[in-house]
Amino acid sequence: MTTDRTRRFRRLELAAQLSREFSALSPGSRIPGGHVLAERLGAPYMTVVHALDELTLRGEIVRIPNKGSYTAEHRVRELFFLTPCPAAVYSYDTEVLDGVVREARRMGIRIRTVPVTQTNRLADIDWNSLGQLPDGAGVILNSLPDYCQVLGYLRERHCRIALLDSRSEGTSRRFAAELESFHRVVTPRGEAVIQALELFKAAGKNRVLLLHQGAHEDNPVRAAFRRGLADLGMPFSSKLELMIGNGYYSALGHLQTFLWQEYEFNAVLCATSASALACCDLFKRCKIRVPEDVAVIALNDAPVLETNDVAVTAVFWDPEAAGQELVKLLVARNPQPETVRLPVCVARRKSV
Repeated sequence: MTTDRTRRFRRLELAAQLSREFSALSPGSRIPGGHVLAERLGAPYMTVVHALDELTLRGEIVRIPNKGSYTAEHRVRELFFLTPCPAAVYSYDTEVLDGVVREARRMGIRIRTVPVTQTNRLADIDWNSLGQLPDGAGVILNSLPDYCQVLGYLRERHCRIALLDSRSEGTSRRFAAELESFHRVVTPRGEAVIQALELFKAAGKNRVLLLHQGAHEDNPVRAAFRRGLADLGMPFSSKLELMIGNGYYSALGHLQTFLWQEYEFNAVLCATSASALACCDLFKRCKIRVPEDVAVIALNDAPVLETNDVAVTAVFWDPEAAGQELVKLLVARNPQPETVRLPVCVARRKSV
């Protein structure tokens, strides 16, 4: 019995065989049609069609309606993922990079990480490291502010840029011209905040505490939070915005100090899964029931949220899917900038 896994293996095996064959041809060479290849290779026609689909997705061949298929003029063999510095690798960056590597591996493309600095100070650019970028390289940026100092250099090298766009409104205005020339994968951070507030309101929770990680007013989560409260007719108080650091213990300490001040709230919107877990643990110690007394929602997801004593609802965007889309944009080689908007994901659990 032929399983889906077996069919997929045969398709990928045939795609690899055809890739080796076509790589010996000159760019722009016409390749045989599916029926001809199926007869020559002794393979089912649909398996050949799916293998050609795979090579088209990888950018190795180009299909022109009513004309046929041709070897690509320029096959993408390598892409570069810029990081702020070797030591500045956060879970967010890692999850995006996981998606990039997974999609690139499927397409037979090598991914190389390139640190922009050695110290995580934007004034201390590592030009030797950036010098390894070849002219016309495909470059992935997972944050615009972290790389603002090198945008001019990347343009001089004619790099093709795909940006993970999570920017604030202020950043949008500052880099409006640059953004018009980038491929972009837009994260729905603002939309996720709004949907989380709607869940709170539907549950009768309208005094929401925000645990965020941005000190400035232009922080996109903070800005969306204020806008969402106003649009939904929910009360706002600046006292119910608490900036926390990275990690579980930082969130726990900040929240514990906050509880002593006895501000009234019946819901907590957490920027990270770590801060959501800290909330649940602290509330349990303080005999505060979740969700009866206080509802909790996280703006990113992690397996531990589902396995917590009270499984935590998450409203989030998928960083691995973002990484996969960034690779696809660069492989497609569309000369016109393209924009992909990620959907909001909701994992509804018991904390609301």
